[in-house]
Amino acid sequence: MLYQSSRGQERKHLSEIIVDGLAPDGGLYSPIELPSVSDVLIQELMATTSVKEAIKGLFEAFSPSWPTKGDLDSLIEAAYSEFRIPELSQIRSVSQGLSLLDLTQGPTFAFKDFALCLLGPLLDHALEGQNSDSLPAVVLGATSGDTGSAAINGLKSCDGFSVVMLHPHGKVSEIQRRQMTTVTSSSVHNLAVDGSFDDCQDLVKQSFVDTNLRNSMNLIAVNSVNFARVLIQISYYIAGVNQWKTQQSSKPGGVTVPNIVVPTGNCGNVLAAWYAKQLGADIGNIVVATNENDSFVRFLESGELNHVVVRQTPSPSMDIQIPSNLERILWHFSGQDSQLIASLMAEYKTNKNVKFPDEIMEQLRSEFMAGSASNEETFDTIAKVYNDHQIVIDPHTAAGVAVARKLDSGANNSHNIVAETAAPDKFLDAVSQAIGARPGLHPQLEELLGKSERYEQSSGEYSELVDKLSKVASLHGSQ
Repeated sequence: MLYQSSRGQERKHLSEIIVDGLAPDGGLYSPIELPSVSDVLIQELMATTSVKEAIKGLFEAFSPSWPTKGDLDSLIEAAYSEFRIPELSQIRSVSQGLSLLDLTQGPTFAFKDFALCLLGPLLDHALEGQNSDSLPAVVLGATSGDTGSAAINGLKSCDGFSVVMLHPHGKVSEIQRRQMTTVTSSSVHNLAVDGSFDDCQDLVKQSFVDTNLRNSMNLIAVNSVNFARVLIQISYYIAGVNQWKTQQSSKPGGVTVPNIVVPTGNCGNVLAAWYAKQLGADIGNIVVATNENDSFVRFLESGELNHVVVRQTPSPSMDIQIPSNLERILWHFSGQDSQLIASLMAEYKTNKNVKFPDEIMEQLRSEFMAGSASNEETFDTIAKVYNDHQIVIDPHTAAGVAVARKLDSGANNSHNIVAETAAPDKFLDAVSQAIGARPGLHPQLEELLGKSERYEQSSGEYSELVDKLSKVASLHGSQ
């Protein structure tokens, strides 16, 4: 199984691209072909209700020779030891026609834990046997709230890594921020950047296409530009749909193929659902749910990507305008035309506007539905789910539920499964405002409120980031 950049022709194996993260040409590595749905391995994979077994099957299908089965089994068992339920994820019924795929049971209470608890150990494993001089000194990432804490947690047991994580200053929740900034390790460095998540992401991408910097600092990526993250996330859609079907087996005449609704900012979670469907998972419509930062919705309607100012919302992890993984989706739908994608993305970078070919957009519209939820709709949905069903959901999940209800045709035979992307505890202010009371806070998160924080503010200038990376690399080399 080989992977190619969305902007170039270089092809590599998974064990290589997991270390590279972002391709040197600025593109995103994606599989050249998907495993055949007729393969016995894929058919077995499509029957499992276990997230762990799904991950094992996915690696066997997408990277048959690495890691070995024994190594992968050991890595998986260690990676998910901190999850609070043995199943890792679970289906929660809300009402007739609506369920939640609970992805909040990891150590940082967000769906990012699934990939990032395993990514760190996989990076360690991929680098085993390499010359120590080639080991990546600095893990560099940008976060809109949850990636940072999950990456820091996932790398805590890995040797040889320093972490530099950028987040938009004042635009993540207090709990999200404290999950990063209260970590006492001297190898963890948090930068609060004046600007939006997109600004943070741009700085990270600029660092990775700066060949001299990338090589001298030995940078490695943990954002969803790293395909391994998307690969791991496919697992819970396969297992979740099968869990839901098992529940439905006792209900004669019920729905057999549910829709999947994904609250998203960067579209990595959307792409994972699409891959799951392409592999044979029983998924109906894939619905992309955004907040007021509705660039994907507008893009799907018009075929144009436009630069606009990011709005601050109660669902900060979705406060993104240009979803990174949209490029992967477009590459697949362009017939893997890397030259076309490179040209279009270059046009966007120059003009802050680009229109995609109609034939690509027609394919995109045939595969995805999309809708957005206003701030008011988000608050109203949190309140309604709480009042009607005594279930507290976070603002991102609420946006998903709101969009699911707006787009639902009302057919008696439809069912929406909304990816529950984070625990409500992480968004106390928004949830309290919606339900009129402070929700219970998990003791692990309550403890964060009494800890001191450690982070630096950054103006967002690239030169400032380069200077910080140089200092971190120097510190790393002296340890």
